[in-house]
Amino acid sequence: MAKTSSDRPSKFPWPPVLLAGAIGLALGLDWLLLRLPVPFAETSIVHFAGTTLLLAGLILIVWAALQFRSHQTSIRPDRGSDALVAAGPFAFSRNPIYLGEVMALVGAGISFNRLWLALVAPLFAIAVTRLAIEREEAYLERRFGSAFADYRSRVRRWL
Repeated sequence: MAKTSSDRPSKFPWPPVLLAGAIGLALGLDWLLLRLPVPFAETSIVHFAGTTLLLAGLILIVWAALQFRSHQTSIRPDRGSDALVAAGPFAFSRNPIYLGEVMALVGAGISFNRLWLALVAPLFAIAVTRLAIEREEAYLERRFGSAFADYRSRVRRWL
């Protein structure tokens, strides 16, 4: 099927807006409502675990972005795709960027002792699934047909 400029997953770039909203919500709740510290956050092992998870999430995001670039297709969630990317982190997750963002939220919450960041991560995951992933998958099914169906049967949505 030929790609047209009107054929795209969404007209609105939900994922970055949802991520910014999740961070804003978490920091707002922390500042306005109630500061929730991370249990045992003062220990070096908890801080190390949070920092490791944050960095792993960021590395996963960059790795996935580089895969989009190497396949010469758009990373933007409101643009069409020129290639079905199934290499690199896409070999084990259909959504490694969103997975990396969830990991980074949880890791930042632990590392910076801001539990709200970790608590909004599941809300972000639900919202990005409903507003972005489901639409992206429907688009990829239209765009790539059986190639996407085969990929979807081999690789999980998150992990």
